Amino acid sequence: MASRKSTGDGDSETEKYPETKKRVNKMRKHLDRFELENPEQKNRITKIRRHLDKLINKLEEEDEQEEVQEEIPSCYRKPDKPDVQESRYSPLARRPSSWLLYDRGNSTVDANPFRVRFLKNIAKIAIGYFNKQSPIRYSVVDMVRATQHVCAGRYFRLTFTAKPEVSEETETFEAKVCYRIGQTNVDFVKIVAT
Repeated sequence: MASRKSTGDGDSETEKYPETKKRVNKMRKHLDRFELENPEQKNRITKIRRHLDKLINKLEEEDEQEEVQEEIPSCYRKPDKPDVQESRYSPLARRPSSWLLYDRGNSTVDANPFRVRFLKNIAKIAIGYFNKQSPIRYSVVDMVRATQHVCAGRYFRLTFTAKPEVSEETETFEAKVCYRIGQTNVDFVKIVAT
């Protein structure tokens, strides 16, 4: 149920729509007066009040959804246009629907801790896939860079550091993970030379 802001006289409406608030208060006054004039219609009036409250809740929920939708674009930043020389080699230049989610070396990209945790969890899935095929077990240390491509799911291209259990020396990995509802597929994981 949507959160409501309470006004002093017991009514609770959103403060965003003052005209709607006036109309709702006017309807409630009419219902109160109608109930006093026709006490035998109490059940019908109660149903009308419940319906009015449902409509108010629906309006408030739509407002909350709009606020969430406004926050989403700020979470995923499209990369700046690369230079002409970089565009030839940049995977982001070939895919206009790619977003730069995280870049440790770029301070202009928002390092949201929830996003970094989410990306680390995806990196853990990738390193788990790598560990099944390798005799040395690795664990994720830190994220370096992450991009996302949306196409029948979410494709994450991750660069992260991981260290083997027997050593403190870290290796840099690159992975591509497809994340869909109900399934996660690791396309590849490899150690890259640094």
